[in-house]
Amino acid sequence: MRLVGPVRIKASARRAFRAPTFNDRFWGGAGDPDLRPERAWTLDAGLMMAVGTPDAGVDAEITRFGSAVRDQIVWRPGTDTVWRPANVGRVRTDGWEASLGVRAPLALGASARLDAVATRTDARDQSDPASATYDQPLLY
Repeated sequence: MRLVGPVRIKASARRAFRAPTFNDRFWGGAGDPDLRPERAWTLDAGLMMAVGTPDAGVDAEITRFGSAVRDQIVWRPGTDTVWRPANVGRVRTDGWEASLGVRAPLALGASARLDAVATRTDARDQSDPASATYDQPLLY
């Protein structure tokens, strides 16, 4: 039996930019043409492991991630119950993701794979410490 691979470490750091979409700016009277683009730094690190052969075995992965976003675009309900986009000055997001996959050979050279994935994300407004929404979770 040949092992697919040992435990591997992965990590990345990225700079991100997202311009407002057409809908963010002009959606049926609810959009905001003055929205600013989002700018962010994102970091993640994790462990990956594969045991077995390329045809049969188990894959596991766990990753921790976080980001700091400036001017994140968030759709919120207004006082008139219409959802509208707005820039949130600063947002901190962190979380983790875990996955487990099982590979198994089938007849006639076919194979099957079953995966399970779990993710936890926590995004909080970090714009103004004097605001009532400071450090409160953002709506998803």
